[in-house]
Amino acid sequence: MKYVILKLVKDKPRHGYEVMKELEDQMHGCYSPSPGTVYPTLQWLEDEGLVVAKDVEGKKVYEITDAGRKFLDEHRWWTTSSTACARRWTARSAGRWAT
Repeated sequence: MKYVILKLVKDKPRHGYEVMKELEDQMHGCYSPSPGTVYPTLQWLEDEGLVVAKDVEGKKVYEITDAGRKFLDEHRWWTTSSTACARRWTARSAGRWAT
């Protein structure tokens, strides 16, 4: 989950609820991440220096750091394979196969 969330934050700074909604959208509603999964992961990413949290209009918005970009680059195989797997799983759940 940390790789997927970090990639989402790389694509665009987001607050926790936006991360949850984007994950649900990417899974076409087949998976809805819970706050109990997303927020601790965001906190871990921040503790590791991979994201930084900024207060934006009263919301904690997470942005990727240079260390986070390097981490994603070093683990690119994981983000690529997990995204492809999620697409296949979602398509299968919807009654069709994806490649």
